[in-house]
Amino acid sequence: MRVVLPLQLIPAGVMLGGVASLLVPGELTLVPVLVIAAAWVAWMVGTLVTLTVMAREEAGLQHRLSAASALLAADPGAVSSWPRVPAILSRVPRAGKRAPFRTAMYVADLGARGTLPVAVRLAPQPVPTQDSGARLLLHPHDPAIALLDPAATAGDHAAAAHDPVLTGLSRAQRGVAFESRRLLPWIGAGAAALVLTFLLLLLAR
Repeated sequence: MRVVLPLQLIPAGVMLGGVASLLVPGELTLVPVLVIAAAWVAWMVGTLVTLTVMAREEAGLQHRLSAASALLAADPGAVSSWPRVPAILSRVPRAGKRAPFRTAMYVADLGARGTLPVAVRLAPQPVPTQDSGARLLLHPHDPAIALLDPAATAGDHAAAAHDPVLTGLSRAQRGVAFESRRLLPWIGAGAAALVLTFLLLLLAR
């Protein structure tokens, strides 16, 4: 998010500032058009960078989840010493009809270390309900991923949903709602780029 928003909002503000300057009566020059074109190129480059970074992060995450799942399948004892943590479901993205698994996002209670979002591979069906609990095996060296505890019972998973730390989290902390105030600094940066571009182009006439 810290990378995506500046790459999108600041060039957009420059573009809008250039367009606004063209609407002001007076002598028109080629400068606003060049500024708009340059901002559009910057916006497109930012979009491509964003998509590339997101794709690489997703590929890396899936690779690590595959390795953890393969380890569990090959040697269940190898993961038996991983920390067991309660977690609550945050979201389950849609999966294709023939997808062999789903990648779900949980929020895990790590005790003194607080809470942490973790990715977990699930069977494609059934789809767990929102805010359902699970007991996870947290990867000791990569806490961004975890496995469903194969030794956990249905009661263990249900009890995780009632963990006092997890039930006390807000919807934003659980990842099911977005805090709009996080956007305010970048919206302000985009607005500042708009105003500054507008004023500079007027002065350049």
